[in-house]
Amino acid sequence: MTSSWEPFVLSKRDTNDSFPQLFIQRNFTKTTYSVFVTDLSNLWGESLSKSRILDRADDQNASIDPSLNDDQLGILLTHLHDALSGTKEHVDVEMDVKQQHESQQQQDSTNTCVLHISTTEDLPKPLRQLFWKFRLKPLSCLELTQQLTIPLISLAATYNHQVKSLCGLLKEKDVVIHKFLDWFDHAKMDIRTMFPGYKKGVRMAGKGKGLLVFDLAQWKSEILNEDNDVDGDNKNVALLMKDAYKGVDGEVLARANVYGRQASKNSNVWWNDWTGKVKVERLEEVQENTQRESVSQLMRRASSDEEDDFEVSIVNEDVLVRH
Repeated sequence: MTSSWEPFVLSKRDTNDSFPQLFIQRNFTKTTYSVFVTDLSNLWGESLSKSRILDRADDQNASIDPSLNDDQLGILLTHLHDALSGTKEHVDVEMDVKQQHESQQQQDSTNTCVLHISTTEDLPKPLRQLFWKFRLKPLSCLELTQQLTIPLISLAATYNHQVKSLCGLLKEKDVVIHKFLDWFDHAKMDIRTMFPGYKKGVRMAGKGKGLLVFDLAQWKSEILNEDNDVDGDNKNVALLMKDAYKGVDGEVLARANVYGRQASKNSNVWWNDWTGKVKVERLEEVQENTQRESVSQLMRRASSDEEDDFEVSIVNEDVLVRH
């Protein structure tokens, strides 16, 4: 199963916030791994089989020797997976950019560099530090489409199907609500005791508006107006990315969006300005910032809901009693 894309956040101190927001996807099995990194315009990746992992471990003199048995191989891959996920405190992750030889470049790709991602983990003594270098080569436009574009289109299609299904359920509920309202009228019961301000056929504010027939055309119009912000950007894109990319917060989306605008006006590629190794921030820290922001939003939303709740009038005890 393919894992989610996650923010791969470069240290602002090392980059001066001048490089794009990167995202990483890591797919590990018991004997293989595939790692991809994207800036939403280009894609780099490395996929190693069991034999190539054994060769890499030998070349780098890894402190965990996967050639001993499959158990050691599994332990090594678990450590590498966790190192890239940012779930361990005693792991340093750095990224560097190396120019690729012309003979190795993809014909349909403008990428001319290889991303070197190095992980260094402190293991319990007497074991040495576990060092590993991932070498992500630039991938073709076809692979970018398969790994990035198609999954986003698939997710958008799923949302579209869910919206159509919900609209169908709302129509069914409208029929049921209409029958209840007719029953209240026939029983000479004043529904305004429960929904103050209700008047048949008149649009209500607050939660009481749920009594009226759902107007699909008006709802679509309101959503379209709400989705576009002052800069003309569609906020649905941000919501789609948050679901497609795990741990994405507002700051990450803003950096990706700002760089996207700059890239469309500037033909230069960011890796040409790379000067050396850059520290990668732990994803756990990024997620903690996201959680704090989410809690703040929930608190504001809860406060808003309390103010928006419709009031239930106090009525005599025998009002709803049928004789």
